[in-house]
Amino acid sequence: MQSVKVIKARQPDPFRSEKKKETILRVAAYCRVSTDAEEQENSYVAQQAHYRDMIAQKAEWTLAGIYADEGITGTSAAKRPQFQKMIRDCEAGQIDLVLTKSISRFSRNTVDCLRYIRALKDLEIPVLFEKEGINTMDSSGEVLLTILASLSQQESASMSENVRLGHVYNFQQGKGMLNPKYFMGYDRGDEPHKMVINPQQAIVVRRIFRAYLEGFSPWMIARQLNAEGIPTATGHGKWYDSTITNILGNEKHCGDLLMQKYYTKDFLTHRVVRNDGRRTQYFVANDHEPIVPKDIHLLVQGELKRRSTDKHDPAKVRFGSTNTLNGRVFCGKCGRKMKRFLRSGDATDWRCEGRCLVPEGTEGRCDLPNIKETEITKAVLSAFNDLRGKREKLIRMEERIHSGEIKRIDALLESLAEQKNWMESLRETREASSSSEPADDQLQLALRDAAAKENRLRYERAGAVCRAVQVKILLEFVTTMLKGAAPEPDDGGPCSDTDDFFRRTAYIPPKHVLDETGRMVRYDNTLAVRYLDRIEVQEDTILVKFKAGLEVRVIM
Repeated sequence: MQSVKVIKARQPDPFRSEKKKETILRVAAYCRVSTDAEEQENSYVAQQAHYRDMIAQKAEWTLAGIYADEGITGTSAAKRPQFQKMIRDCEAGQIDLVLTKSISRFSRNTVDCLRYIRALKDLEIPVLFEKEGINTMDSSGEVLLTILASLSQQESASMSENVRLGHVYNFQQGKGMLNPKYFMGYDRGDEPHKMVINPQQAIVVRRIFRAYLEGFSPWMIARQLNAEGIPTATGHGKWYDSTITNILGNEKHCGDLLMQKYYTKDFLTHRVVRNDGRRTQYFVANDHEPIVPKDIHLLVQGELKRRSTDKHDPAKVRFGSTNTLNGRVFCGKCGRKMKRFLRSGDATDWRCEGRCLVPEGTEGRCDLPNIKETEITKAVLSAFNDLRGKREKLIRMEERIHSGEIKRIDALLESLAEQKNWMESLRETREASSSSEPADDQLQLALRDAAAKENRLRYERAGAVCRAVQVKILLEFVTTMLKGAAPEPDDGGPCSDTDDFFRRTAYIPPKHVLDETGRMVRYDNTLAVRYLDRIEVQEDTILVKFKAGLEVRVIM
């Protein structure tokens, strides 16, 4: 007769796998706090001390390391360097057991939590959660772990939403989340949510705005700042054209504050995206002291839009060109652009595209002879020297634009605003009335016409202001040529006045450009960018057109 002998199962050590027969277990502890607050610092130190004592009290345990992340989120394991180091040490066979306070300390992301737990389980490394009393090597541990990890993630989602609502409340009170470390010109003030001007950085910001108005591209401005070794907002790194564009478009530099430009799309990945209108934004005018006047800031925004629209037009200036004459020299006979060609040595010629691109004997070929670049620069110098006798004309041009054109447009805008207010009141009255009148359609049409007219006037005003600025820039240079007066040094303080802005940022040419009498004797490579609109070359004359609207014809 068969007999069955029962061999009872041996109860395994919950902390020791079959592959680990050593009498001493190498035990590691993981600690984490999510903020840098003082009370959390105490918890951070206390957690480490607790595990050192706990491991030291057990003769069969030896300390394999304390892995601690301080002030780091628990929703993303990838952002916790000490956690990642612990996992690598586990994979390298340097750890037999992991201790941690709770599931929320280990991870607030359910997917991350289970993924790493299973990875360690495959390595036969148990994780002991003190608060929940869970050992991941137990058969029932994973079900309970999944439930508790999900609750921990939900708690993190709730905390994230509470933080978001707190920020929104601050936005509604006009209190922004400001970190001046990452934008140029300001430091954090003594009062919460306030900024104060950083004088050294403010000077750089005004220089950037001035250079852009003069015609320099963001790429050219960044290249010059890098060449001079001027530090960025963070104090290190290089300047890039995108950095310059961001500075030019930042409303903080004119004293305003737009809040919630970006928002966190997912609290688990912490992915930040630009607010395209899906979240409410909050705007505060005159929130802090301005570095540049509002008029200058608005003018730059219009120029940014214009250049972005016109950058693919071949008839427009190549703002990023290394040679500042490129895109500005045109044929006076056929109107085509002229191209720059290097001859032997350092000599350079300019040829009409209608001559170098159209085959000989073909209809449309231009017969304008080549011209040396030295002849063009000589004509530019002569034109600038001729401006010394036109200072009074430039002053009258500036006064005429301000007191005439801009004043006229402002009066029209004011009158139009009164008409719109009257029509809006009439429309509201009719909407409140129970009767519907045929004139309502005419009223809506009149309102649309008024809005279109207002847009045209504002566009016209922006153009007039731009012309006034170009006249002012040229007048400033001519005054320097005549008087040789240096501008007042920029102290880096606030600047809310347009005249003050130009006074602080006045361009002084290098000493080799002007002689003692103020006469221009040498061509400077930036002159074309700052002051010239275009140069038209004919067989015996060169017409130099300035951005301010003046023209000077030079006989060769």
